[in-house]
Amino acid sequence: MDQKGYIISVLSFLLIIPAVLMIVVFVDMANTGVESQSLTMQSDATFYTAKDVEGNIPVITERILQKTANDVIKSGNPLPNSEIVIKNRLQEEMDHLSEMYGDNEGINVTCKIWSVDPSPDPSKIEVKSTVYVRKGNVAHNESISQNVSIMDPNYPIPDPLPFINAKGMGELPIQVLKLYMAPVLQIS
Repeated sequence: MDQKGYIISVLSFLLIIPAVLMIVVFVDMANTGVESQSLTMQSDATFYTAKDVEGNIPVITERILQKTANDVIKSGNPLPNSEIVIKNRLQEEMDHLSEMYGDNEGINVTCKIWSVDPSPDPSKIEVKSTVYVRKGNVAHNESISQNVSIMDPNYPIPDPLPFINAKGMGELPIQVLKLYMAPVLQIS
């Protein structure tokens, strides 16, 4: 009876080992699935954030162009180097947007504006930038060149040249301003 008890004990122990190994493998597979799902979510977040930043560059650029043109019209003073002024203002806005992503979503976003240049199409300007997005272990880096329209009806950009030329001649009456800016601003 003693020999049979040892054999049954050893066989029972040998049957328990595969069960323990199967449990360990199952737990490992579950952890791998969770990590994989987490990486997928981080990857999606970085990709969509990069695309969002890329889509915001033209909108912010148009808004800055409109505001800068209106400032020149009000002051009558031309910009010494408009490409650098627009680039610096755009960089400030993109830095602010990057901070918002970091504060609200915990995503590290960096957008470097390299240049704002004339485009071959006279109704557009070319903005060159690099967008870097990182969340957790996933990063996305992309160099972008975008042609931004200066004819967008949502952000009409008036021509400040007549106001610069008329600076020393006194202020233009409000009727002239409305008449001049009506086609651009669609004022009736």
